Amino acid sequence: GRLRPYLKDISDISELDWSPDGRLIVYHPPSDGDPLFVLEPDETSAPRKVYEAPKGFHNHFPIWSGDGRFIYFVHGLVLEKSDIWRVRLTGGQPERVTSHDGRVTFPTLLGSRTLLYLATDDEGYGPWIHAMDVERRVPHRVFAGVEPITSLAASADGRRLVATVTRSTSGLWRVPIGDRVMEESDAAPLSLPTAGGLSPRIHSGSIFYRGNKAGRDGLWKLAAGGAATELWNGV
Repeated sequence: GRLRPYLKDISDISELDWSPDGRLIVYHPPSDGDPLFVLEPDETSAPRKVYEAPKGFHNHFPIWSGDGRFIYFVHGLVLEKSDIWRVRLTGGQPERVTSHDGRVTFPTLLGSRTLLYLATDDEGYGPWIHAMDVERRVPHRVFAGVEPITSLAASADGRRLVATVTRSTSGLWRVPIGDRVMEESDAAPLSLPTAGGLSPRIHSGSIFYRGNKAGRDGLWKLAAGGAATELWNGV
């Protein structure tokens, strides 16, 4: 059908999520403290503030629990030190759910107890997909690879996940020098532990290059036997 404005009486909405029964939304505007509001769109009542972060902190990715009793959200410093918290629909003091103190994004609930989210590890690698039972509070990393995952979501019934993977297309190749113009078949890729490679330099039989592993840029050394070592990274 024809596109039309929705929730046009609300000045600004950065993020929103529908309640399980489709009756309410939780959202936050792009203002200081990223205050979380609950609103019934089809009614004339004003939005009700549920929680507002202290000055200098942020709230992002608000989602509803499966039973509609809690709102889960990422709280902290954007892309630096944050974790998932939850607050009751009635408001009050929020409760911390995870304890990563890292880059935490995209909380996703499967049913009433299984929480999935993206988080970096203690050394800054990632983000990885983590899973947690919200009652037991023991996180488990459920996916690891060299390419970082940048977003995560689930179908309404919780049976399917969709994730965005950042995949580098660059790499390091080797081609011999001969008395003719080499063909494409003469070139061979080098096996790297990183997602791609840039700016190779050779010294004492080793290749030094810039590579990305799990979202973290670094300087790597590839020895003649194929062993790779990270020498330096942005963290």
